[in-house]
Amino acid sequence: MGLNIVGKLDLSQFDRRPKAEKSVASKKTGFNEYQESLDRQLDKMAGQINDQYGYFVDKTANISLDSYPADFYDRAKADKYVDDLKNIFVEKSGQSREVWEKEQEKKDGIVTEKVLVLLFHKIMGARGDGFLTVRSSTFDDYHGVDTVIIDEESGNAICGFDEMSANENTSLAEKGDKISRKVISRNGAYIQYGATIKDQKLEKKSLKNVPAFYLALSHKDLEEVLPNLEGKDVGPVELKTFQKLITSLEQQLANLYWEFDDVDIAVLHQKQEDLKKEKEIIKKNNPDIPFFEMEAGRNWRKAQGENNFRINILNFKKSLVKMKKMAGLE
Repeated sequence: MGLNIVGKLDLSQFDRRPKAEKSVASKKTGFNEYQESLDRQLDKMAGQINDQYGYFVDKTANISLDSYPADFYDRAKADKYVDDLKNIFVEKSGQSREVWEKEQEKKDGIVTEKVLVLLFHKIMGARGDGFLTVRSSTFDDYHGVDTVIIDEESGNAICGFDEMSANENTSLAEKGDKISRKVISRNGAYIQYGATIKDQKLEKKSLKNVPAFYLALSHKDLEEVLPNLEGKDVGPVELKTFQKLITSLEQQLANLYWEFDDVDIAVLHQKQEDLKKEKEIIKKNNPDIPFFEMEAGRNWRKAQGENNFRINILNFKKSLVKMKKMAGLE
């Protein structure tokens, strides 16, 4: 099964770090009144996902490290990495850990992340034939990927998102440039705590060569969507916002991933088989040398990564067609 991914991108590793140049006004949002509602909706969403796929996300709909075996990429080490980073940010802020964490939740970028994952879940699933949309683990979040999307039909993790609000200092052009430099040039994003779906069951695994995108909501978008988000039915404001986001993904695919447009999937699958054979030949000819310590092994890994990335982009394009139908754009 191939991978196609949506999730937290390595677009400036520590974008969540408090910045001294931000004004007091930018640290406060007009959306504090919705915090309880958002958290309540995320908790409900997490329950639906865990009921369907087994324990996978915590009450904030973030992929939970606790849902993976303790020896999965040394989970304790990942926990310590996150905790140490938070302590650094807390120290720089001059606040207590509790106050700092509460202030993070008020930021427009975090509110945007919550709204997007709830909106995608409300319109696209998870219902067995739609898309499983979750916030990435805190570990992967600090490595640049905020959201992961898995196509429930194909089972592929199709992409990763880096969300932003229009009030953040980073422009859309800068986000696009970071995707080009830190994702496309490296044959996709890496998500350490990811998953795919096989036979309607979740398979927890690391994901490589994942296509990544950025999604943005303006202050006006948030003002319009937030009062309606908790309702059972999808209203016209939510649908309009969702359509705008799907159109943005389609435009980014054309503008950022244009060089992958003419790829034939049959050619890529044949290349995949050829690479498997090539690896065995290299290992047979050099039995005493660890594979990736050889130049031939490193070149093979690069070629494999590029080929997998191309396959995953095509998988995303297929899933995007389904997303457009759900948005009423086709």
